[in-house]
Amino acid sequence: MSRRNAGNTLVMNHLPGEGTTLPTPVTYDIDALTSSLKANPSAGPPQATNHAELFGYYLAESTLRVERTHNIRCLNPHVAGVTIVLIGALFMKWSLKTWPFRLADLFMTAVCLVLLWPQQIYLTLLASNIAIFYAVWTFLPGSCIAEADVPSLAQFMDSVKTTPQPDGDEDRKNCIICWDDSNELAVLPCKHEACKDCLQAIGNANQTSCPLCRCPLFTTKSPRYSILLAKSLVGLYAASTLLHLLIAFHRYRRREYWHATWPLLLLAASTLNPLYLTMRRIKNNGKDWWTQDAGTFFVKMNLASTFFTILSKCLEIGYLH
Repeated sequence: MSRRNAGNTLVMNHLPGEGTTLPTPVTYDIDALTSSLKANPSAGPPQATNHAELFGYYLAESTLRVERTHNIRCLNPHVAGVTIVLIGALFMKWSLKTWPFRLADLFMTAVCLVLLWPQQIYLTLLASNIAIFYAVWTFLPGSCIAEADVPSLAQFMDSVKTTPQPDGDEDRKNCIICWDDSNELAVLPCKHEACKDCLQAIGNANQTSCPLCRCPLFTTKSPRYSILLAKSLVGLYAASTLLHLLIAFHRYRRREYWHATWPLLLLAASTLNPLYLTMRRIKNNGKDWWTQDAGTFFVKMNLASTFFTILSKCLEIGYLH
């Protein structure tokens, strides 16, 4: 038996010891035991055969563990808020970053989402899909890059003009990349100057912006990154849809979440429908389906959102390559 007295103390009647007939009441000062454990957390349990002392130690340890758990739970909303702010900061001025930095941002976003929602797997997949949508859409030729009127690497190298260096050493200018003053320099749209060999080198390395001011200069020579991301996108989207179906059927068989089963089935059906219609139109019309009037009307009326429009374009890239 146990009872609490005034203050944070606990009185327990332990089992009678050897040779006794009455239970021995022992009083535990929980605050004192917890304070002692906080002051010396590495001391460990007392080296004693007295069960009362061991019980007091483990009682104080459990009390301290509850306090720590409460503190962690109080910090959870703040940690989630700070993490979301950091994820948002990663995507600021994303169009000016190089692709290695963009892929690192996507990786960090996926890690943060898994840490925040370890049990809500389909939310993590959906958020990852949206991130990859944005990555593919910003890189696709004919979308954001075309609207910004940025030429390809070959067109840029043909249009750029170089000027010879003056004879005097004091008037010579250095390339902003290799810092060599012996080569002819080309004036970039951002008014910086670089030699053509360095521009070709950064273009081959998929560096599409000025190294100093990050001004967009040209597109990459090959859309292999967009093809890779588009195929990954289709795989993730299919995995997300399959996961929705599995969760819905699991809840249907358990007959515990009838109200949550139908929304999941409708969401999966709304995902599969545009996938099927887009694949059928690509198969019938080929690569030109996107530029045709029927295809444009199909995208605007049947898909009815930019989300599925981007998905259709990415699906086209993954299907045709």
